[in-house]
Amino acid sequence: MRKFFFLFMLLSSFTGLLSQDTQSIMARIEQSKGNKRINLIASLPDYPSDIPGQQLLVWGQELLASARKTNIKTREIQALKLIALGYSHIGEHAKSLEHYFLSRNLSKETGNLMTEAQSTSEIGNLFYFAFNDFYQAIEYYGKAEALYRSLKDDFGVIKHQNNRAEVYTKVGEYTQAVNLYTEALAKLEKMGKLQDSARFVVYLNLSRASAYMSNLDIADDYKKKAENLLAEIRDPWREAQFWNLQSNLLELRGNYLEAMDAIIRTHEMMQPGLSHQSELGTARVVMSNKIQMGQLALKLEKFDDASTYLTEAEALYPKSQDRYKYSHLLLNKARLLHRQGKLEAAINQALINADHCHTFHFLLEQKEVYGHLSQLYHQQGNLERAMYFAQMRTKLEEEKLQPNIPADITSIIMKYEQGRLRQQMGKLKWNNVLNLFVMGFFLLLLLLISLRTIRKIKKHGLEELKRVEFRHSKDLENLQDQLMAFKDKKSGIHVEKAEDLVKKLILLVEEEELYKDCNITLEVLADRLDVNRTYLSQAVNSLWGNNLSDFINYFRIKEARQLLLQPSSQSKSFLTIAFEVGFNSKSTFNRVFKEKTGLTPKQYVQIKRKNGSPLKCVGKLI
Repeated sequence: MRKFFFLFMLLSSFTGLLSQDTQSIMARIEQSKGNKRINLIASLPDYPSDIPGQQLLVWGQELLASARKTNIKTREIQALKLIALGYSHIGEHAKSLEHYFLSRNLSKETGNLMTEAQSTSEIGNLFYFAFNDFYQAIEYYGKAEALYRSLKDDFGVIKHQNNRAEVYTKVGEYTQAVNLYTEALAKLEKMGKLQDSARFVVYLNLSRASAYMSNLDIADDYKKKAENLLAEIRDPWREAQFWNLQSNLLELRGNYLEAMDAIIRTHEMMQPGLSHQSELGTARVVMSNKIQMGQLALKLEKFDDASTYLTEAEALYPKSQDRYKYSHLLLNKARLLHRQGKLEAAINQALINADHCHTFHFLLEQKEVYGHLSQLYHQQGNLERAMYFAQMRTKLEEEKLQPNIPADITSIIMKYEQGRLRQQMGKLKWNNVLNLFVMGFFLLLLLLISLRTIRKIKKHGLEELKRVEFRHSKDLENLQDQLMAFKDKKSGIHVEKAEDLVKKLILLVEEEELYKDCNITLEVLADRLDVNRTYLSQAVNSLWGNNLSDFINYFRIKEARQLLLQPSSQSKSFLTIAFEVGFNSKSTFNRVFKEKTGLTPKQYVQIKRKNGSPLKCVGKLI
């Protein structure tokens, strides 16, 4: 299980400390009226986390109305950010996201790079923490980083490099994370001792990412560097972070008892610092610690302790709303039930987690859950279900995490990203005839190019399809020539014997449709033909001119071409057809289909159906 302590650094953008000055301002705001009240609201710090969300919304709306009335854009941006923060505090994250987009777009319109960078960063935070949409978070952190580069704000750049690296670590892309951490570290080292605390955090995260890549010696080196800095920093919160890392590394080495001592020590050292965190931040930190304690107690076979820790973590979920950590919690609960001999309950718990991971597209966790379900069903004796989840896990091996954004969030992104483009286009004022003529000319040119392209597709579509068929027939002719002339001097295979063996192989693969098995191997085929695997490999390589995979893919593409044009297949997706003919991923199917035919499956179907050409089946190899 992965632990990510860099959460605390990112939460700082949500959880600024409330100073005595802020408390004084709050009291003065309530006692004031008119312009004085508006000025006091405007003097609030950027992230007053201890002020109730509803109060922030009231003040933000007052400031917004005043800013629009007086046309003060900087205050309008400030008001939008204040409203966004208020909505975030009360858990209405979609509205918070919408107002940060408004703030970002207005900042862009007025050329205020700093507030644009701040709003973009907050959008990234919302995608990361509120929506658990990691790749959207990476995208907006990257945009914020680019803005801070324009401002020549090195610390802003470093912060967002760290943010992106943290998210890359969470999705298992450790090389990307290490590269970003290393780049940030190089900048920090040039800044000198003033940035020791920031360097300490980067050392911790480099150590953790290296450990997840199984580079434990490198992880120890970075941990040692962090430990040396800790003696100079003398910060209890940083010391708690260090012991959290220590717990992670000890767990990876199998020292579960020492790891448990380290995480308990971490949790105790955090208590003073948590008093300054928001309710959201506190809930997330404590929930993460409790899950880690429960996991270690489970590995130590202290089932009662594990149950207690996991129950405490689950009680924090409504406050933390950390769906990612909740998947880890459910996984450990299922494992606990399994270890307690409650097999049916463990299966039900794992199925709930599988649905949770699927809903929020946590592919790494989903893969782990599928593996556990396969194990549970196998123990139950339900081999069919065990095989199903084992295959599902295999399919996920080739998947990549993709954004899985709820519809309401998608509409906000589309609305404000497109709105931003419209604002930029609005700056181009078509206030004379020449501009209108130029725009009309380019539209007409685009139309003519489109019409010409359509005519070319109609004219050459059938010709391209014929070239595909001709290419396949030439492949067959070349193979026949190889069969007649072949004599492999290196392997010593006689041409007649090799020809007979390949004929038997083709007959076996075609008649029993072995190519539909995505796990077919050379060993299986050699056993079926009762021949040496090396001999079979040499025969296939010499006669076919390529490896077994290419040989099997020939039959898969042949079958796929037939299926694609069957009326019964019109309702099927390309992924379904790919699975039916033996491919285990859509990307592999598309690549091989393009290699064999020169067309993608979609292009192939369009051309065939458009021209009404009958399917020309590829003949026997021999």
